[in-house]
This record gives sequence, C-alpha cells and structure tokens, in this order.
Amino acid sequence: MSFLVIVMLVASMGSSSPISLRSATFDARQGEPYLETRLLEQAGEWEGALEKFERIASSRSEFADYALLGAARAYREVGELDRARSALDELLSRFSESPAIPYARLELGRVLADSGLLRESATQIEQALGVQPSSVDKPEALYLLGSVYAEMGSEDKALRTFERLCKLAPRSDQALLGAEYLAGAGSTVGKLDAIRVFAARKRHETVIEICEQILEDESVGGRRAGVMLDLARAYAGADRPDDAIEMYATVTDQFPDTSSGAQALLESASLSERRGYGADALWMRQRVRNEYPGTSYAVQAQWDLARSYDRGGMAEEALAQYVKLGHDHPGSILADDALFRAGLMSYLSEDYARAAELFVEATNVAADRLVDDAPYWAGKAYLAWGKSHIAAHYLSRSAQVKPAAFCSYRAWAALRQLSAIGFRRAYRVRLGKEWFMILPARLSPGESTRNKALFSASPPTGLSEEAQRLATRANFLLRHKLPEADWDLDKLILAVSPANPSVRAQLFLYVEAFDRCVDTAERASANPDGRTEFADILPYLYPLAHVRQVQELVSDTEIDPLIIHAVMREESRLNGKLVSSAGAVGLMQIMPGTGRWIASRMDIEGYDEESLPDRDVNLTLGVWYLNYLWDEFDGVLVHVLAAYNAGPANVKKWLAAGTGSEDLDVFIETIPFEETRNYVKKVLGAYGNYIQLYK
Repeated sequence: MSFLVIVMLVASMGSSSPISLRSATFDARQGEPYLETRLLEQAGEWEGALEKFERIASSRSEFADYALLGAARAYREVGELDRARSALDELLSRFSESPAIPYARLELGRVLADSGLLRESATQIEQALGVQPSSVDKPEALYLLGSVYAEMGSEDKALRTFERLCKLAPRSDQALLGAEYLAGAGSTVGKLDAIRVFAARKRHETVIEICEQILEDESVGGRRAGVMLDLARAYAGADRPDDAIEMYATVTDQFPDTSSGAQALLESASLSERRGYGADALWMRQRVRNEYPGTSYAVQAQWDLARSYDRGGMAEEALAQYVKLGHDHPGSILADDALFRAGLMSYLSEDYARAAELFVEATNVAADRLVDDAPYWAGKAYLAWGKSHIAAHYLSRSAQVKPAAFCSYRAWAALRQLSAIGFRRAYRVRLGKEWFMILPARLSPGESTRNKALFSASPPTGLSEEAQRLATRANFLLRHKLPEADWDLDKLILAVSPANPSVRAQLFLYVEAFDRCVDTAERASANPDGRTEFADILPYLYPLAHVRQVQELVSDTEIDPLIIHAVMREESRLNGKLVSSAGAVGLMQIMPGTGRWIASRMDIEGYDEESLPDRDVNLTLGVWYLNYLWDEFDGVLVHVLAAYNAGPANVKKWLAAGTGSEDLDVFIETIPFEETRNYVKKVLGAYGNYIQLYK
C-alpha cells in the first residue's frame, strides 16, 4: 500500500466546482490558487511559491491579504529581507482589518530581528502578542521575543519573558529552550520556572543540578522547602529512592508544622509503599493524620491509608477507613469519594442494605462530579435489596440531574425494567450480557433543532456581509487543513456578542469549526442564560464531525459510526491539533508508538510520524485500532473502550480476575485506573447523546 497521506492530500484539493455553504456560496476556484501555492511553500519550493503569492496578492482575490503574508515568508526564506518588509508594510496598510494582522506583525518581528533592528522587532512581537482573541503561537512568539531581548542585552526583560513562557506552556519545545536560558541566569525565580519545565520533560538529572545550585545560596529564604521537595522528586525520578527518602525526611525535620513538612511525609509514604515498605508508609500517613488534624493533608493521608488497605486486599480495614473519612471530613471531595467507595465495597460483598445507606449518604453530600453516580447506585442497591419503590425514587433523581450522562441512561433503563415509566420502543446497544438502552422520547430536541444537528446548522441571523465572507473563507480553509482558518475564526468571533454563546456555537457549527463549537456550547450549558433549553444546545455539544471520512472508514466494519463520533468527541473535543501531556496526538489521541504499530499492521509503506496529527491519517489509524479491539473483545463495547484507553493487556487482566465481568456497572466501577473508568462512562454517555440526536 502506498502511503495514505499522499492520497489524502490529493483528496483535500477538492474539485473546481463551487462548494455550497447553505445560504452562501463560495467559488472554490478563488481559493485553489492559494491552496496550490501553500503546498509549494510547504514543499520548500520558494521561487515558485513567491511568483504565485505575488500574483494572488496583486489581484482582487479573497486571499490577497494571506498571499502578501505568504510572499513575506518566502522572501525571508530566500534572504530578501527588504522585500519581505515591503510586503508586510503593504499588508499592514492595505488590509488593516485583516485577520492576518497579528501574524504579519510577528513575521515583521522576525524580519526586523534578522535585519539587526532588535528594538523595532521587539515592538512588533509585543503588538502581535497583544491582539485578542488570537491564535498566534504564543510559545513561539514569546521565545522569539525573549531571544530578541537577550540579544539586545536587556537581561531583565529576557528573564521575565522566558519565565512567562515557562509558566504558559511548560511542555512546549520553546519552553525547554527558554528554561535552558533561565537555568544559566542568576535569577532564583527563573531557575524555579526552569525546574518546572525540566521536571515536565523528566529531565531529572538537570533538575537535581539546578536544585543543588539553588540550595547552595543562603539567600534562597522561604523558597528553600519547595526546592528541597523538587529535589526529592527528582531523586525519585532518577531512580535514587534512598536519596529521595532522605531529602523528604530533611524537609520534615527542618520544616515541621508546615505544609511542606506534611507534603514531604505524604510523598515519602507513597514512595515507600511502591518500594514495598508498607509499614513505613503506614507510620508516615498516621503521623500526618495526627500532626496535621483538620487540614487537607490529613484528609489525603486518611484516603491514602484506606486505598492502601483496599489494594492490599484488607477489605474490612479499608471499609472502616473509608467510612471514617466520610464522616470525619464531610463536604470534602475525598470524603465523598470515600463514602461512594465504601458503598461499592458493601455492594460487592452483597450487603445491599449497608450499600444503599452509604450511597444515599454520598448522594446527599456529593460533590458535583458524583451527582450522576451516587443516586444511580443508591437505586441499584435498593433494587438488589428488594426495595423497588425506594429504588425508583433514586433512579428518577439520577435520570433527571444530568440527563446527558451515562448514569442517567442506565437509570432510565432500570426504570423501564421496573415499569415505573412506559416507553413503546428503545434503541438498544449490546454492552456484554446487558444492554445499553437509549429512550428516544426522553431528551430529544425539537424538530427544528434536530434538523440543525443533521444538516450542520444554518448561519446565525444578523451576520454582517463581512462576517459571512469570513465564515465562508474559514470553512474553505478548514476543509483544506490550513491554519489560516483559525485566524478567520478569531476575527469572526467578534461578530457575535459574548452574551450569546449559543449563537456563537451555531456559528462555529456552520463553518465546521467543531472543536470551537463544542467548547462554546459547554460554556453555554455550564452558565445557562435562562433563554436556551438544554435540548436545544445538545446538537452543539455533540456535533457530527467529519461525517464522510468516518462513514467511509467504518463501511467494512461492524462498528456503528456514532461510536467513532463519541470516541473522537471525548478523546479530543474534536480538536485535531491536541497533544496530551502523555504525548497522544490528534482527533483520536493516538500515541506515536501505537501509531507506528498500527501502520505496520496496516502495511502502510513510508509511514511518517509527523503525519499523525493529520485528520485523515489520525482517523484512519484510530478507526482501524478500534476495529482491531472490536474483534479482540468480541464486540463488547465497554471492553473495547476500556482497551482503547488503557490497552488490551490490562483489560484482559481485569477480565481474567473476574470482578464485575457479569455486571456492567460493577465492571466499570472496578476498573483500577480512574482515568479509564471516567473515560468509559464519558464515551458511553456521548454515544447515547449521539443516538438521541441522529438515529
């Protein structure tokens, strides 16, 4: 098989016919010359790109402003800095309202820096960073600005800029370069920011070196305890556990009765437990609980103690500690978790009366993230206890509190089985030996909203002609995966008042900026304005993205395409540029190593890891992997989703252990990894919502 990126790139060129955007039309032939020129630029064919950029810039093309910026980039690459500056000056004067302005100023900053005009360069970069909203690459801009200040000899400004960079984007490549500068400078504050960056990159030996330098300085003052904690963590990361334990002990001895002392004890206990010294860990946690009563550290120590008993199979001791934590520290998040965990342990031991009591207690005091789960489990425990009339009360509460959540769907299914409510039909999905029931009469939006969901919406009323032009151009750029789309969207968002987030969401759905649509709709649902029904915002929370690609990829599988949409939505919030802290990439959040493995299994020749963020590549690999897991786990969706997040080896181990494999809810709640547990529930909830909207 030839490398699929080439196929996708050719496909992205599209045909020369106009593409329709519902109420507006845009002649794709206007955009194709610009698209072709950008491809030349990306291939490094500067002379050919220059000629075409200049031709577009001198025309009445919709892309003249972006072509001028492209010409400036090309001139800089071939060393013609004066002509690059001239192109940028023309852009700034001729298109003063263009979305390209902040990017033009950033490019002008580069040109001026290359020309040795450092003060003028810094001014342009600062102006580029000051534009809001803007998709300017802030880590890149800040690193450039810091470098310019450093070259000017303005060390204070350089230090402040690199410190700002390290705080803003500690995992970025630019932050790593900034941290190198800070580590070599004399500022303790700068060195501390550098430590955060190096720690995030697991550069433990570098962290150790910097911390030891700082601790040699007697003037470090009140920051000493924090630096010592950073040093202990670095020792642990560098596989020097004895040094780490010793440093934690030093912090505890030198800073008793402080938060640093308590933190050192907790971290030392965790490290000791991992090394197999359970008695030492127990002593340290009890010490925190006794010496720091009433603090969050005491709560954490109690939780760690209970979890240690739980993992060690000491069920009675764990249950007692969970209940004690829940009663001693009411209202704290860990206390609510503890009551829920105690309820689950009682349910698993078939003490349904005790389980119901604990789940009800968790329901009455639960933090927001548990309001979905605790009432449902209270109802489930009452059902197992034979108290169906009480069960119906808690199941109804679960179904209504957050109607789009997974536990809500489970509650409605249980109510249906109780015959507490009547539904003539339900959409059923096999999740193992149980079924996931979607009841279509429950939260479906009105017909007009459903039509918006199915047909990518219509443009918001009242948009100016200029806003409609930007929307149309942004859609074209998005379809062809060009970053300029974000520039148009930044400008376009100003056309709609922040007081109307649902209208903004509709606008983003209209131009197919799906990630922005979801983000805006989530803000609207979190802060309701009293005018918008939740059912009406649902299509913007769960839009159908990249429908054609998904449909083609699942056509030869047994997977419902809506499962792909649910996974994509929960993995990346439909943001194809997302890179997680663990390194997962793109819409389907694929780890680079997994991507290489999938590519080898698919016999993709010449697979390039740099193509992983590409929408079509990412979807192709992600759907193939889900289908592989589908076959591996016999189409049991819960197991497939758990394996997608935690890996198939872990899921097979959990199934072999047998706990909860016969009960869907128990299987999910006993997944050892909290991230995987929450992930499975979120994807299943999203799947239910997609079925509600589109089946």
